[in-house]
Amino acid sequence: ILDVERERSKEYISGEYHYLWGKPYQLQVNERGRKCKIEKTPTNIFFTVKEGTTRKEKEKVFVEWYRQELKKVLPTMAQECEKKTGISANEFRIKNMKTRWGTCNVHEGRIWINLQLAKKPMDCLEYVLIHELVHLLEKNHTSRFYRLVEDFYPTWKETKKRLDRTP
Repeated sequence: ILDVERERSKEYISGEYHYLWGKPYQLQVNERGRKCKIEKTPTNIFFTVKEGTTRKEKEKVFVEWYRQELKKVLPTMAQECEKKTGISANEFRIKNMKTRWGTCNVHEGRIWINLQLAKKPMDCLEYVLIHELVHLLEKNHTSRFYRLVEDFYPTWKETKKRLDRTP
């Protein structure tokens, strides 16, 4: 799936908003920590870093945090989507992609999920998983492919619009 929205560059400073599962959290940064850590409350993300931590280093911590958040839900969500479609992948993996929400290696039965999906509403992850699973039956985006996606996920068009639109 293409169309990863280019998110505005983050500075990882207090007051910025960062999203998890479609919900905005205001970032509060404490630069007096001994090590970097992220803690989430219902409205905020508290980000503790060592003094002098660069923007690039902060970004790395966030990327790993998003990876861990996605890892918490991916196995269950993938299993539910496999059950819903009757299609099984050999493997699901996560990577940070710039231009795609997901990819499918049909020959290996491997599906890659973009870790940026952790920022989107949960149903966007479900849609991408179903989309990629359908590629195991139909490699290309043919009319049959879209019929299958529609059969398994009738509201896919609305979800895709939200996926491409939301922060």
